[in-house]
Amino acid sequence: MTATLEWSYELLSPEDQWLLASLSVFPAEFSVNAVAFVVGQDVNWDRPDHQQATLDKLISLTDHSLIQPVPKENSEEPYFTFLGLVREFARAKLAPDVLASLRQRLLLYYASWDEKAWLAAGTAGAKLWLVRFQNDFPTIRFVLDTFTAQASADPDIVGNVARLLTQLTEWKASGQWRLMLQATEWVLAQPVALPDMLYWRVLYTAAGIALESGALEVAEAYIQKATPLAAKLPIKRAQIVTWHQQGILASIRGDHPESLRAFQQARALYEDPEFVIEKRSYYLAATLGLLGTACFFLGQLEQAERYQLESLKLEEANGDTAGMAGTYHNMARTYIGQGRLTQAQEALSHSVRLRLQLQDQSGLVRAFAVYAQLALANANYESFVLFTAALNRRRTEQGSVP
Repeated sequence: MTATLEWSYELLSPEDQWLLASLSVFPAEFSVNAVAFVVGQDVNWDRPDHQQATLDKLISLTDHSLIQPVPKENSEEPYFTFLGLVREFARAKLAPDVLASLRQRLLLYYASWDEKAWLAAGTAGAKLWLVRFQNDFPTIRFVLDTFTAQASADPDIVGNVARLLTQLTEWKASGQWRLMLQATEWVLAQPVALPDMLYWRVLYTAAGIALESGALEVAEAYIQKATPLAAKLPIKRAQIVTWHQQGILASIRGDHPESLRAFQQARALYEDPEFVIEKRSYYLAATLGLLGTACFFLGQLEQAERYQLESLKLEEANGDTAGMAGTYHNMARTYIGQGRLTQAQEALSHSVRLRLQLQDQSGLVRAFAVYAQLALANANYESFVLFTAALNRRRTEQGSVP
């Protein structure tokens, strides 16, 4: 087999030999965009003509049966992978320092998604980025594992790990909370002073992971560190989402009056004409949704519904599929509390449909809980037992789902 690979390798041009060897930096499937950035190291890597040139080179390697295309039903972006033992053969052609340099390029590639992915969050473009995260997650995980395996005093490496990590929280990272927690702790433990904005984002990320996993004291400690830092930042959304986390923490602890107060503090920030908020309607929709949740737990169901409807209207205008899924879910709970069971069924059906589109497994598990509540409200005890059993089974399977 090795002799056959060597023979095929010798048939390649020097340029294609370098390309094949460099592709071995990818531990899993790779996209044309990733190859153009990481291997081509081209400042114009995202230009259509440059991407086409990269695609042509990859197709040339497929003609030599060294790599093969990978069909992706959920993506128009071409992906490829190695055949058999070719990856190990190709990697042996790379000097260790070259491999290390390419791995740093790979980290930089995913860190560079940062701003574009954030701008897409809460818009119709969010689904495209979610698909990219899902398709590339095996490689993203490899990158995080590689760079957090040992300490680093390199500010570029630590900063890029932090930029990548904070994206994963925004996009929920397919429920990979353990991986995210390990990477967050690694970033915070390194002897590197991060810029204030990035440091705040890491603290915010750490608090979010702790909230999701139920480590409330840990979450509180991170929120306390993040709060004064957020107040100093020119990016005003930092103050809003830090108030959000304070309210969520209070809600989990059962202090719903304090939760409502925190969300009201966030809401008041939108009234300041000098308080410029990037993606204002996206964050306002989130704030209104959280206010609705706080009112729901306080038994203020009419006010909860009003906030939820306002939030839904903004999310629909923004094309925020994930936001709409969450709001429909919460509206279903509100309608159950009001005894409006038909509307509850309709809202929950909308939520599940959207979560299926997003492949949001955690959200679907939460839907089982509301279906169980709805069955109980309808005195359908057989369905209640079935949904409760399904809920417990899925929670066991996913482990960290609250």
